Parts: sequence; C-alpha cells; structure tokens
Amino acid sequence: GSMSASSPSFPPLNVYNQNGISVVFTFTAANNETVALATYSNANQSPVTGFQFEAAVPKYVQMKINPPSGSTLAPGSSNVTQSIRLINSQKGVKPLLMKVKLSYTLNGANKTEQLTVNNFPQGL
Repeated sequence: GSMSASSPSFPPLNVYNQNGISVVFTFTAANNETVALATYSNANQSPVTGFQFEAAVPKYVQMKINPPSGSTLAPGSSNVTQSIRLINSQKGVKPLLMKVKLSYTLNGANKTEQLTVNNFPQGL
C-alpha cells in the first residue's frame, strides 16, 4: 500500500519576500496536525546574520517550533530551514493563523518585520 495516497499535497506558501530575503513554508499534514517547513533564502551579495523567526498562534492552535538549522543566511543561499509543528484543535471550523516576527541584520542594519500569515492552503 502507498502511504502518499492519503496525504494531499499543499502548495508552498510565500510568507515573506523583502530586502532579498524570503521565507517559504512547505507543508505536510495528517489529521489535524500540520508540519510547516520554513526555508529561509538570501538573494543578497552579503550575508544575513542573527536571523530569527518568532511566531504566535491563537489559543486553539498548539505550536512547537524546532530550532533553526542556522541563524546566518549566506549570500545566494536557501539552505537554512526550521520546522514548525501545528495542531489545529478547531480544524474545519477555524483556519490556521500565525503572527510572525522576523529579525535579522543586513549590511549592518538591524531589521524587524511583523506580519500575519492568514493565507494557509485550504485543508490545513
């Protein structure tokens, strides 16, 4: 039997794309549990340092964020990842929702960005 038959595939989600830095979520899901794998990319000529992703979710969502694979994004790289496990206790009733705070340093400037991710793919 094939495991993949029962797990639908979800389109990747572009969460953030500014200053040459992008954050993309790819998803795997089973029942009411979703794992979002965040990939952090840096299209700049210079490295991004102190990269930090923080998130908050509503009370009906349980979240566990694993440590990132690194906090420095090398120039032209997209190899730093971070896995986020989400359990939506109101799946089918309320959508996944996440408030995100990104902080990083680029060319000596400290940046902090706050955004709300409310466009998770259908079915998560």
